[in-house]
Amino acid sequence: MTCDPRVIVQRPQRPVTITRMLAPGAVVAVPLSSTTVVDRRHDNTVIRQPQTSLAVQHPVHHVVRRVERGPQGPPGETAGATFTATAAEPIHGQRAVRVVAGLAYAPDTTTRAHATEVVGIATQSAALNDDVVVRTAGEMTEPSWIWQPGAVYCGTDGQLTQDTAFAGWLLPVGRAITPTTIVVDVDTPVVRL
Repeated sequence: MTCDPRVIVQRPQRPVTITRMLAPGAVVAVPLSSTTVVDRRHDNTVIRQPQTSLAVQHPVHHVVRRVERGPQGPPGETAGATFTATAAEPIHGQRAVRVVAGLAYAPDTTTRAHATEVVGIATQSAALNDDVVVRTAGEMTEPSWIWQPGAVYCGTDGQLTQDTAFAGWLLPVGRAITPTTIVVDVDTPVVRL
């Protein structure tokens, strides 16, 4: 008996047979019905999906098992969500900061160049030449905050605000999800005339 690398699919109400020749390692989408006959000679494996199945020819034996999804785990830290910079001037905690060459500064909303240098929010205060941790993504909570749901902006001197009536460029730095928690997400600045 020779090895025949074919996958045969038969539909129950119409005697139609579909045959696909597979090269080693090839993947072919084959629609399957509830009653499907698959030729498993020469290590062909069929993986069923709701509407389409993939027929894969493998040169070695593989075991295909149906695995149920487990419960959702706790949220993890967003990759690259914080980094450490050196304070080039005194930095206030829970304010937006701009970083240039590894040095952290408070942004000035009337200086256009600062608009594209804001990278996140300082997680704590820092004195000159101290390290400051900057959150660039993910949740940030501060018990003294009292936010309304919606966008949070970088205001004067990096202060976080939901009021956009200050002078200069406008930069969303996050979104309030509770009165004391924001999701940090620095967006594209809008230069206002």
